[in-house]
Amino acid sequence: MHDPLRQHLHDLPDTEPSDALWTRIDGARRKQLNRRRGLLAGGATACAVAAATLFFGFGHLTNDDVARPGMVATTPSPASTPAPVASPESLHHIDRELQLAYARNADDAELASLWAVRRDVLQSRTENVQPLGI
Repeated sequence: MHDPLRQHLHDLPDTEPSDALWTRIDGARRKQLNRRRGLLAGGATACAVAAATLFFGFGHLTNDDVARPGMVATTPSPASTPAPVASPESLHHIDRELQLAYARNADDAELASLWAVRRDVLQSRTENVQPLGI
C-alpha cells in the first residue's frame, strides 16, 4: 500500500539545507541539550538529597525517644529487683554493630550473638512498660 510512496521518497535527491536553516537547527538542538542538562542536574540533585537524608536520617530522634500513646511506665515494686534500663544509645550502638557485621559478611554465630544482645536490651527496656487498658 505505501510501497509506491516510499519508493518515490527514496528516489528524491538529498539536498543541503540553507545556512539560515542550519542556524535554526543548531539553535533548536542547543536548547534541547540545555533542557536535558537542566533536568539531569535537577534529578541528580534530588537523588543526592534523598540519599543524604536516608543515610544521615531525619535527625537524631528515634522511635524510642517518642512517647507512645497507650503505653504507661509503671514503677517496679520494691520486692522485685529491677532490670537495668538500657539507654537509646546502647540500642543504637548494637544496631550499628549489626549493620557493620552484615556489611563485612560476619559468620552466623557472631550475628546470632548480636541479635541475642539486642533482644535482651529490648526486653530490659520494656519490662517496666505496661499497656493501658482500653
